[in-house]
Amino acid sequence: MRRSRAFTVLEAVITLTIVTILMLIGTIRVEKYRTSLLFNNAVNKLNTSLQQACRVATIKHEGIEIYYFNQSHYLELRGKSYYRKIIFPDNFVVNDLDGYRISANGMIKPKKIGLTDGYYHRFLKIQMAWGKILNEEN
Repeated sequence: MRRSRAFTVLEAVITLTIVTILMLIGTIRVEKYRTSLLFNNAVNKLNTSLQQACRVATIKHEGIEIYYFNQSHYLELRGKSYYRKIIFPDNFVVNDLDGYRISANGMIKPKKIGLTDGYYHRFLKIQMAWGKILNEEN
């Protein structure tokens, strides 16, 4: 009797199991990478918005108020002729930012702002003059 060269059922099940496990690992890693990208994007938006507001305050000679709404996950920068609203992901939290102010000459008080999404954490350290911001990894 001649033997068939096809896969047996057992070989097919083992191959399918291995492929499924590899796909599961890949899916978990992609989701973790996606979360990391969303967090880094939100941090960069905040950083860029604060620096831009400092420049606008200097150029237009007007103070800018910073309001962060924790429940709604958005930030507002308000001046006489300047308004910007930044919406963050739902799980993104900014600590110690509400009620902060940029003076009419672009100066901002030194401060360390904590950012988190529950998994990733980062601090932005605001320098004394003209809103220079440094990223600090946690």
